[in-house]
Amino acid sequence: MDLFYGTSGPRDAHIAIVAESWGREEEKKQQPLVGVSGQLNDVILAECGLRRNDVFCTNVISAHPADNDMCEYFYPTQEAKAGKLKDTFGLYPREILIKEMERLYEQLSTVNPRVIIAYGNYALWALCYGIAKIKNDRGYKVPAGIMSWRGSLLAWDRSFRGNHPKTPVIPTIHPAAVQRQWHLKWLVQTDIKKRVLYIAKGHKPEEPYYDFTLRPSFGDTVAWINNAISAGTKRWAVDIETRKNHLACLCLAISEHRAICIPFMCVEHPEGYFLPEQEHIVCQMLRFIFTNPDYEIVGQFFGYDMQYISKFLLCRPRCYFDTFVGHHLCWPGTPGGLAFLASIYNRYYRYWKDEGKEWDIHLPQEQWWRYNCIDGVNTWEASYRIEEQIRRCPRKQALADGSTQTIFVDLTDRLREQMEVFHLQFEMMQFGIAIDKRARAEMLLEVWLEMCDMEVWFEAVMPSDIAQRIKTKTGKSEWYSSQKQLCNFFYGELGIDPVTNRDTGAPRMDDDALQRIKVKLPVLRELCTKLQNYRSLSIFRGNFLTARLDRDGRMRCLFTQLPATFRWSSKENAFGGGTNLQTIPKG
Repeated sequence: MDLFYGTSGPRDAHIAIVAESWGREEEKKQQPLVGVSGQLNDVILAECGLRRNDVFCTNVISAHPADNDMCEYFYPTQEAKAGKLKDTFGLYPREILIKEMERLYEQLSTVNPRVIIAYGNYALWALCYGIAKIKNDRGYKVPAGIMSWRGSLLAWDRSFRGNHPKTPVIPTIHPAAVQRQWHLKWLVQTDIKKRVLYIAKGHKPEEPYYDFTLRPSFGDTVAWINNAISAGTKRWAVDIETRKNHLACLCLAISEHRAICIPFMCVEHPEGYFLPEQEHIVCQMLRFIFTNPDYEIVGQFFGYDMQYISKFLLCRPRCYFDTFVGHHLCWPGTPGGLAFLASIYNRYYRYWKDEGKEWDIHLPQEQWWRYNCIDGVNTWEASYRIEEQIRRCPRKQALADGSTQTIFVDLTDRLREQMEVFHLQFEMMQFGIAIDKRARAEMLLEVWLEMCDMEVWFEAVMPSDIAQRIKTKTGKSEWYSSQKQLCNFFYGELGIDPVTNRDTGAPRMDDDALQRIKVKLPVLRELCTKLQNYRSLSIFRGNFLTARLDRDGRMRCLFTQLPATFRWSSKENAFGGGTNLQTIPKG
């Protein structure tokens, strides 16, 4: 087969695109990206200042799988294991795909692009060995993780094909996925404009040199903080990691490269990382930084961190800027995790959030502390980038002729208002909500008695043989409080057409499903109504009447604003107190 069969574009292009497989139109024309998603690809490239004819395009496999299902080119997991097949980066490709991947690697080696765009999970898996997450799907191992890794600076290692340097790879979302979720289009454009074009112009991408201080001694910690203060540091990015509701370590970042992780807990010293008198001095220095009006304390979703800092360091940080708040002021409704912010704002980005988010005794502690520092430096850099965006935020303005134009607005005053709300929310959480414990106890008893009456009624109306048939093998709940058993009863025993989840197609038995059933079959109205009321009372009892109170009898919720509407929300705080107060059941 011709090496460049099924490809398009110049064979000396600076940019190469690797998609997954052919669709119907691609199979007909034997060209990559010429169907509907290919047309969208052309539009995206044009809006990024690129011409399709200047880009080399290919696929992981130049073939069209039935129903566009890539599993056709892989062995089922059980078959592969029974045949003792060796996996390829965690998957079990068939021979046709292995040959096509070999051909893909030869193509890229010949074209020698400056940068490769990897469209979708399979391209990520084929080019960046060991990066893609592996999950199970219908008995197959399949790649995942493109939403996490998109925009990352990765590399295709072709060293096994000769003395070649690694080729930069920028994974991003496949245009076919953008067609299904149109709001993802701007992310693909961001990845191309911010990452791909920079490399294609001849700039050499490099991972930054991080100056992290890990496992510092008491003297190292004091010296680092004093040196940072003496150097005139104004902005301090703060990030914490916790372990079993305790402050485990705290990062101070003072640039996009430099940070220190100050541990308070470590495996080899269960009594504490520092001696008590040393920890007292370190905490005093941190309180000085956090409460100094001359310093700018910044954080990511910092209301969470402030709960731990106020409890364990006995001070309330003067938070100058929260990157989560600032980002959603510019782009309401978009994701707000730190990795997402770093991917669209920061100069360098490589996804890192799986490297140490959860503490694991089997991992080197330095890895966890380094993770803490990476959070810190990314927060520090993002804070400046987001502030720049706030001062010049793009907005669409409608014109009289029906067209739109882009204008830039300064949201600085709006940010100031939002940060005032941020501090008000924290004050409300600290102050807490006074609860009449006697009235709550009386209501709890009333609800419990009502639920007992309902349970007696449920047991009386359900024949024992049916109750036994609908019972699940592992289920310990009674039928009236089990979604699965209720599905078995209504959809199995009674033969009612299932009400299904719109996304997964799985049968559901939520409040809406019960409402539909009692409207469709009035004979079941009383049963459905009692099930709805029992469920409401159960939620009311669990979420409100038994929600944990602090020792002073007050309930302390974590208050935040929703990123799309800025509506206030409340939920359980970092230490298990408080609850969701905005969705009290009607029952």
